Amino acid sequence: MKILLLRALTLGFLAMPATASATDVKFLLCFPGGPGSTADAQPVVDAFLKALAGQAGWGSASGTYTNDLAQCQSGAGGAGVVVLPLDLYLQQHTAWRLTPVATLTNKETASRYHVVTKKGTTLDALKGKPVSTAIPASDAFLSRVGFDGKLDVSKDIALSRVRTALKALKDLDKGVVSAVLLDDVQQKALAGLPFAASLETVLSGAALPGAIVASVGAVQGLGPALTGLCSKATKVCDDMRITGFQPIDAAALAALGKKLTP
Repeated sequence: MKILLLRALTLGFLAMPATASATDVKFLLCFPGGPGSTADAQPVVDAFLKALAGQAGWGSASGTYTNDLAQCQSGAGGAGVVVLPLDLYLQQHTAWRLTPVATLTNKETASRYHVVTKKGTTLDALKGKPVSTAIPASDAFLSRVGFDGKLDVSKDIALSRVRTALKALKDLDKGVVSAVLLDDVQQKALAGLPFAASLETVLSGAALPGAIVASVGAVQGLGPALTGLCSKATKVCDDMRITGFQPIDAAALAALGKKLTP
């Protein structure tokens, strides 16, 4: 269950408090479609938040993990700090009144997106062909941000979504689809497949930020606490497979958001 937090940690709120109290900071960690359950993730969540509260000098911090988008959107618990995958942050940061604070980095961060085909197939040859993916991000995000306009997944290909990347790759191997869209994590796993040598990457997008840590209003000490957390609470970060938190590049993040504007 250690993987539950890092790869996703996301939230959506429709109504949230203006300021988070320094005596008890509430989090909602949400990964729509992610693995596991709230109960399974809770011990890891608790350990992470306890270490973060100590680093920030808060009285306490509490929170839960959910992989249900409806629960994210309901804003259950009135959390004041959230961690969102990039695509959900760009889509909802205005409506949910989020202020970006930091980016989360880890060994599973999906910072780039890739088009993988059988060797000898060009990107141009995929026009109108069936392509599969297990990536939950929207077509608009993949087209305009993930592939920076070099591939319109709504128009250039016939994209369908499946439950797992392995299913998509097996369909590619069998010739059911002409290509698959993968993120970094899924692409790295290719090496373990018996048919990996027959595949190649024909397009990769630019490197993107990982999960976005955002606050609703002011949360005292959040940024500095995140930046220094993994150098002090190494076991917590190792258990979550987090390598660290980096200060946000607000200008770069805003530029990515503009790409989603029609």
